[in-house]
Amino acid sequence: AYRINEPVSFTKALNLFRLNARYSFSPRYELTTRTRAFYDAIYDLVDIDTISPRRFPNTVLTQLPQDPTPEEVASVEIENSRDVQIVKSRLEMRELFLDIHYKKLDLRIGKQIVRWGVVPGARVTDEINPFDFSEFILREVQDRFIPLMMIKADYFPENSHFELIWITEVVPHKPAPAGSEFEQFQILDGFVVPESFLDSNLKFNSRAFKNSELAGRMVKNINGLEIGLTAFYTWDDFPASFRAIEGGRGGGFQTAPEVVFAPRMNRITTLGTTLSKSFGRFVLNSEYAYTFGKFFGTLLAVEDAALGDATGTEPALGELKRDLMKYAIGIDFSLYKIDFSAQFLQQYIPDWNADILQDRFFTVAGLFIRKSFMNERLVAQMLSLYFISEADFLLRPVIETRLTDSIKTRFGADLFIGDRGARVGEFDFIGFFKDSNRLYLEAIYSF
Repeated sequence: AYRINEPVSFTKALNLFRLNARYSFSPRYELTTRTRAFYDAIYDLVDIDTISPRRFPNTVLTQLPQDPTPEEVASVEIENSRDVQIVKSRLEMRELFLDIHYKKLDLRIGKQIVRWGVVPGARVTDEINPFDFSEFILREVQDRFIPLMMIKADYFPENSHFELIWITEVVPHKPAPAGSEFEQFQILDGFVVPESFLDSNLKFNSRAFKNSELAGRMVKNINGLEIGLTAFYTWDDFPASFRAIEGGRGGGFQTAPEVVFAPRMNRITTLGTTLSKSFGRFVLNSEYAYTFGKFFGTLLAVEDAALGDATGTEPALGELKRDLMKYAIGIDFSLYKIDFSAQFLQQYIPDWNADILQDRFFTVAGLFIRKSFMNERLVAQMLSLYFISEADFLLRPVIETRLTDSIKTRFGADLFIGDRGARVGEFDFIGFFKDSNRLYLEAIYSF
């Protein structure tokens, strides 16, 4: 990957290896593993301040001066004084699960990823697995989701599908490495969780039985209309960052005030529905979800008696508890041998007030276009996302060439069009990365 904004530089030289294996013990029992290993050689070639440049004036630079000469680069021992978290290599088991098949019942036990949504990319009902934001939302779909340990049961009566999931571990969204180019939010120090979420050693216990999550779905086909009902009793994958002011409360200057953050996991319940219907060459999909009891960050020091005591000494500040509605509609169709997929997504906070950082409405419109040539040997595609609330765009054009049945290349771009918000603490989903536009080239060998 090559960043086209200052400082212009190569920012990724990723070597990625995936190995998927499946073994059938019998027609009833089957074991599946998906392994991933990677090594990013860019850290051996480019200094860390170029790979992950400072974005704001108060960011501490490393030992190199600004705009160093080649001689200065060669003579200075580069130190990572900003403590940028470098993830150069990793070997991980992405999924490992056992399938057990019966006549109308399937069981899947182990570490796995479950997809529920019908509108591509909408994340309305499709929230079983948390997200890995290491490269924002730019990773391949198979690498964006964090697999979880769970037991999934699928029952298939006639024209219906019942699914029940028991998730035995709690994992929040994974932020980008601290100080990295795509860092936007972090799990803060001083993690505080409810008493029910602590073990005897007062440490985070993500595998306690009482903290497990439950999900259920029913899908039924009625005269070509596929209707789904979903329910998810879970922990919010975005910890609420409660904050309190300590010191300086007596009106004097003897103690400087300090903002203390106390991130906390919170229980939420989400009920949803999905609808899918084919009309000849058109396919219409929609999703709706209502979440009870989600916390939202506030701009001012807002106190809410319902929050309780987040730090143990001061009232909880900085978060308000509200319900959230999400809905999306998508239409897929082909015209002149070009595939189109259009989506509209909106989030709505019914009991919104001006202290909440997130807007009452958060709206995104998306369009995906794909055209193939030479019997799929050459494919051109474009994903466009327009974040209406912030007037930001994310554009992702790609040209894919299949050289042989085993080798293909992809040349594309990730373009962020927008600006950072003016309010302190405002979460700017696209404009925050306006200086991270990049081109990239991939070569893939499959065997």
